[in-house]
Amino acid sequence: MVGGSGQYDPAPGSSSWADPDYAGITGWLERQGLGTMQASTYAVRPTGGVDLVGNVFAGGEIYFFHPTGIDLQTEPTGYTNGFNYAYLVNKLFGRIGWKQPTIAGSPALNTANTTSTSGRYFNAGGGFHPMLTVDNVVSTMEDPLAGAVAINDYLTDVQTNAIFILLNAVLNTPQLIDSTMLFERSIRNDLPLQNFGKFCGYRIRVAPGEFAVQLSKVSFIFSGNANFNFYVFHDMRKAPIFTQSVSVVGNDQVPIELNNCVLKYADNDVQGGIYYCGYFQSDIGNVQAYDEFVSQWNETKAFGYTGFEVDQVGSLDFNRLNVPYSFKTNGMNLEVQSYRDFTNKVVRNAGLFDNAIGMMVAIIALQLMAFSTRSNKNQRITKELAAQLYIDVNNSENAGHFNPYVAGIKVQLGLEMNRIRDTFLFDRSKRGVFMATRPPIFND
Repeated sequence: MVGGSGQYDPAPGSSSWADPDYAGITGWLERQGLGTMQASTYAVRPTGGVDLVGNVFAGGEIYFFHPTGIDLQTEPTGYTNGFNYAYLVNKLFGRIGWKQPTIAGSPALNTANTTSTSGRYFNAGGGFHPMLTVDNVVSTMEDPLAGAVAINDYLTDVQTNAIFILLNAVLNTPQLIDSTMLFERSIRNDLPLQNFGKFCGYRIRVAPGEFAVQLSKVSFIFSGNANFNFYVFHDMRKAPIFTQSVSVVGNDQVPIELNNCVLKYADNDVQGGIYYCGYFQSDIGNVQAYDEFVSQWNETKAFGYTGFEVDQVGSLDFNRLNVPYSFKTNGMNLEVQSYRDFTNKVVRNAGLFDNAIGMMVAIIALQLMAFSTRSNKNQRITKELAAQLYIDVNNSENAGHFNPYVAGIKVQLGLEMNRIRDTFLFDRSKRGVFMATRPPIFND
């Protein structure tokens, strides 16, 4: 409550609610009597809490913050093996949480570890394994004197590693589709192009589906030295979605590495895969780009492309109506990789991973218990049960000496991963037939 007696209740007239217990937690804000607030009216604080945008808290108002996950401090575009690692871990972490233990002396868990958007808990009722308790996991830490912060970090690491291992195990099909330059040249017969104040470059269309296109390198060949910006615009976004400053040397080809420039068919920021990549001629002054002699425009499978030139509008926009095609290179070539990108599909179907995440955390935790180097009561009990833990984790139908046969958690997890993999990668009517390929697309 605004102006209430709580330790972190915001003061009337302030625009910030700061609560370190929610550090790293993402979520949405609700105001009593008005319902869910629009996302544009507030910003979640990385250190915990929210900041109102263009407004202040009034005395007596009551707000509710609903956690939806965590915001790990990782690279913003950590792509690996066909998915955005940082983004997906943030979205899947907190689907299942840890219940706060009630045993005296148990560590106090932070909100990041107790958040459960699915309503399921690792240590509730022995659902994933009876030994999967907070105290048992904490007893495997190397430092017996670890405090609350270190313990919470440890639990966070266990869940984070489980999600990462699971994603790599499920999405383990070949991901790379294209790796190519846009065109090939054979002889030096380039023509300087006169500047007409255009925005020029390449229009790229990402194929519908779970595809992403990474612009890894751009090369320029101009008549003189120039410093300018390379831009990427989405067809439906007014501001550029990517900007990188570049410097070129006259009459020398200058290849430039692009920093995490990834174009997707769909995600939380864009819908539809049409992009314009290039530069404004007004930025290079009297310097002229060379129209390179093209011997071959390379064929691609997961994206199509064409050159374009269009009138600049204002300082940082262009006329997007009926953008004309062009076969000019405008002194620019792109090195491009395309691959299957399951990020958006995983986020939209996050609930499919709940059971698998729980089992993966159980496997990691039980293995930590079985091989712990700690010497304490909990650890000694665990050692006495090491053989049973091994059976619980690894037992398979091939281990005939275990009778009666009960599938180990790894076997159960394997079946769960097959179910998820079928949902994401295969046509259910043709198990084992990969359905990712697309014909080359050059037309809109």
